[in-house]
Amino acid sequence: MKARTSVIAVDVGNSAVKVLVWKSGHRNTSAGEDVPHRTFALAEDNWQTALCDWVDAQTQNGAMDWLVCTVNRSASDPLEQTVLHHFYRQSGGATTWQAFRYDDVPMIVAVDFPERLGLDRLMGAFAASTQYPGSLVVVDVGSAVTVDFVSRDALGKAVFQGGASLPGIRLQREALTSGTE
Repeated sequence: MKARTSVIAVDVGNSAVKVLVWKSGHRNTSAGEDVPHRTFALAEDNWQTALCDWVDAQTQNGAMDWLVCTVNRSASDPLEQTVLHHFYRQSGGATTWQAFRYDDVPMIVAVDFPERLGLDRLMGAFAASTQYPGSLVVVDVGSAVTVDFVSRDALGKAVFQGGASLPGIRLQREALTSGTE
């Protein structure tokens, strides 16, 4: 009998880590079923341990597949070590960590240097493209404000065309208050 696996979806950004726990046995959430999720600020002391403790409380032991999207290796690399140390022995070796790359996203990426593209932008564009059938502009507001364009090829497949990344609201406010009288 295969152990029931929980999927831990992780988005490691520049200022916070967002985590969602998909427990084995969850049905489609469109009926309003709550999926546990939480945000951990990177500025908080011991955020990695707090994250592991929270996930532990949500999953109550067992196999876990960690699926990770990161734009911040200086936060995700130590988190990986903490997660594997915390859960690997406890799960009987049934804890995995998969950090996604741009070529893991099932979308055509039509930019010159796709390996330099923030994976959060690509994931957001892909998610939006699954919800809307035509071309679209995707705007995300966080530590940065990103504006990206997604077109469709002749077969209707989504094509990430690139876009722009601007300072987020906090960075804009700091620049205005420190650079003006």
